[in-house]
Amino acid sequence: MENKARKGFTLIELLLVMAVIGILSAIVTVYLNQARGKGADAKVKSQVVQLRSAIEIYYINNINYGLPVAGTEAAGTSVGYGCASNMFGSTGIGSYLLKDIYPGVAFLNSKCTSNGTDYAISIKLNNPGEYWCIDSLGSSKLTTAIHTTNKCP
Repeated sequence: MENKARKGFTLIELLLVMAVIGILSAIVTVYLNQARGKGADAKVKSQVVQLRSAIEIYYINNINYGLPVAGTEAAGTSVGYGCASNMFGSTGIGSYLLKDIYPGVAFLNSKCTSNGTDYAISIKLNNPGEYWCIDSLGSSKLTTAIHTTNKCP
């Protein structure tokens, strides 16, 4: 009898290779999504540093943080609201930086408050229940709650 040369792969070998590739791709996808979230958080934190600089320049030029917009202090308000009307309003430098942090969307699940002499901003991060908070006292930290006064918790 002649030995036939084996050509190609069996169906079981192909299925086994496909299963291994599927498992590896699922693991890689999970880690890539986590890295993407951490990258987004790093971007928010970096841009908040720029926002703080712009706010302090505004303060130096105007000797205040601007007048608050009445009735817009609740969490989840749109970009530019809940803070000083002239600093974070449509012409203020702060509104441009906030729009860059959340391009094309509202300032969702975040809060910005000001009373003219103090301000605080809590920005939602990628992880549920985490916020990056800055205030006029110099705080810049990770918190688990949106601020309730014009300072970070």
